[in-house]
Amino acid sequence: MLGERGISGVSLRGIGAAAGQKNNSAVAYHFHGKVGLMNAIVAELHDFLAPRFDALFSELESRSDGMLTMYEVALAIAAPLFALYLSKPRGESALKTLAKFLHERPEAIDETYWGTLQDLVTRAIRLVLQVRPRTPVDQASLHVTHALKSTTDGLATLHNWPIAASRHDPELMFQLLLIHADFLAGGLSADEASRPAIDIAYWKESIVS
Repeated sequence: MLGERGISGVSLRGIGAAAGQKNNSAVAYHFHGKVGLMNAIVAELHDFLAPRFDALFSELESRSDGMLTMYEVALAIAAPLFALYLSKPRGESALKTLAKFLHERPEAIDETYWGTLQDLVTRAIRLVLQVRPRTPVDQASLHVTHALKSTTDGLATLHNWPIAASRHDPELMFQLLLIHADFLAGGLSADEASRPAIDIAYWKESIVS
């Protein structure tokens, strides 16, 4: 429910009813309110994702210069989120909930978890800079943040895509991961120097009403 409606769109009573609880106070009692429930969910997400990101980043961090590609950096950013989506029994719901939390960033969630996320982003930025040392740090940060968000949001809305049936087929999902990494690697590798010459004023005007 949190993944579909967001934090403000659900009540503990509604969550309890959806879970088949006859006692309307059961969820509030067990989790000590909505804040406790949110932190319990985030703890599960953390316990699933953090070790997977750490293992993949650690492998890439151990590579010597010239042995690391941006494509593998892109795969390391996306693969844990694909793994969450494919996990049983409620991976799709877990991914949608993560997307909602990243959009709304509830203040009540334990700051430890946001700190872990920031540490992962920092490690990903270092990997990007290992491959492309000339990339400005702020630009690498923007690219990495966008890569994480676009992967999370894309998977959260996969059921609306024409290829929605692929989410039940691990082999097709792996092919989707590879295709998505193509997209991410292009963005992570981009910098101002590599862009073709364009009319800056014209394109800037296109987004200003």
